Amino acid sequence: MQVITKKYKKLALAFHPDKNKEPGAEAKFKEISEAYRVLSQQENKSPSSDEKKDANSRTTEDPFEQYFGKDFFKSYRRGQSHPFSSNFSSGPKKDPPVFHNVYVTLEEIFRGTTKNVRIDRLVVDIFGCRTESPVFTMKIEPGCPANFKFTFPVSGDRTPGNIPADFIFVVKENRHHLFTRKKENLLYTKVVPPCETVVGSVLDIPTIGGGTYKLVVQDEIKPNSKIKLPYFGLPFFDTPTVRGDLVVDFVILQPFYPYTSIITKTLEITLEEVLTGTTKSVKVAKLSPYSTKEVTLQVTVKPGATSDDVICFPNERVNFVVKVLPHATFVRQGNDLLYVDRGLQREAQNRSKLNIPTIDGSFIVVDSVLSGTRRIKNLGLPKKSDPTCRGDLIISFEYPNRASPKKIDRVQ
Repeated sequence: MQVITKKYKKLALAFHPDKNKEPGAEAKFKEISEAYRVLSQQENKSPSSDEKKDANSRTTEDPFEQYFGKDFFKSYRRGQSHPFSSNFSSGPKKDPPVFHNVYVTLEEIFRGTTKNVRIDRLVVDIFGCRTESPVFTMKIEPGCPANFKFTFPVSGDRTPGNIPADFIFVVKENRHHLFTRKKENLLYTKVVPPCETVVGSVLDIPTIGGGTYKLVVQDEIKPNSKIKLPYFGLPFFDTPTVRGDLVVDFVILQPFYPYTSIITKTLEITLEEVLTGTTKSVKVAKLSPYSTKEVTLQVTVKPGATSDDVICFPNERVNFVVKVLPHATFVRQGNDLLYVDRGLQREAQNRSKLNIPTIDGSFIVVDSVLSGTRRIKNLGLPKKSDPTCRGDLIISFEYPNRASPKKIDRVQ
């Protein structure tokens, strides 16, 4: 009954004809008073006759006069004070703002998104009490900062005598499984084994856009070193065409093997395998605390590999060191190949064209000269960082008993 009485007092003050001049307010006030009178009579039916008599005596009079007196609004108009005079003299009071969190992902902050949030609110008017569920739409621009606020004025509960509160929606970021946001920059921790810290290694770095950036190691990676990738961060909120950086923090993996040390093996390859890349099946003994068994590993060598490259198998505790074997025809000079054409000077003078072999098994035809070198583009070995780019084939002409310059000119 206390809850009913509290509700009655609030609604009676709101719809009393002396206070509320809206059409239908007086009828609503009478309906509220009659409903309260009926509920009071039902509540006051008790086994004690004295309580019945007392309840009937209370419910026969006007409930409003019972709680507020006969001259409640008259005394207010004469300027006399009463318990509610401060509420009426200051006018309607606005409810305090109501805060709601809106959670977004880093991908949504990167591209921008629209969020629709449905919020329930209480509405009390001459038609009764009900609940509304309006939808609030917020357009989150790319690069939206953390704790950004969207304000919807007077959107809260609508009750008589009060101004609805403002709804304030605060943008909150969900934790990302790869990146950490620092304003417009993104931080990413890359764990690499020791064999991938050397110059020329290619590391896959994920980006916020969903792709992968191929990072070629230019300098040997040291513990706790960082590399900054410009324009791979989040857009600036004020200028979305400009983006922040992606900062890669390297952590070098130091595997711990409590029972055995790492086994190092030499993997021999030919220049032809350097050209195309290769995969070799190698059997090694896998050591464990209880047994030794032989396993077969598939060792992949990428095009452009060089001697002393290290290929790691941390789980098997085996490292392979690449060794490029000498070639019978070519001499490797970085990504270039040197071919030396030797013969008698007399034979060279009688030849106008030469068939020169290449590393891929074909031949090319070049003009014969008695001395010097000739460079043929893109017939060498592929670059480790970009296998589509190849070095040059350098042809050196070396003949014994070389003729004098005048004779060479005359023969040519």
